[in-house]
Amino acid sequence: MATSRMMCPICAEDFDDVRHVLKHFRYRRFPCGHQGCTLEFYTKVERTTHCTQTNHRKTFRIIRVPYLDKLVKLMIKDARRLFKRRAAPPAAVRP
Repeated sequence: MATSRMMCPICAEDFDDVRHVLKHFRYRRFPCGHQGCTLEFYTKVERTTHCTQTNHRKTFRIIRVPYLDKLVKLMIKDARRLFKRRAAPPAAVRP
């Protein structure tokens, strides 16, 4: 889920990927799905990589927490705004 450059409102770090914000909340939405495997991942790509490497059965299940979904969207919006504000040249000061 690559996006444009952003600045994290939590830690002020620059990032390109929504995964950065998901990690702050430990919001792992993609479980492995293989019987006996309790691993959960931040992205579909991570889950697919795990399932391919371990020959686990991939599930299509996604864990949704509506509050966290909304919070992550707001954080991404703020992150884009913060990065643009920091990248913009300073306003001219009138004498």
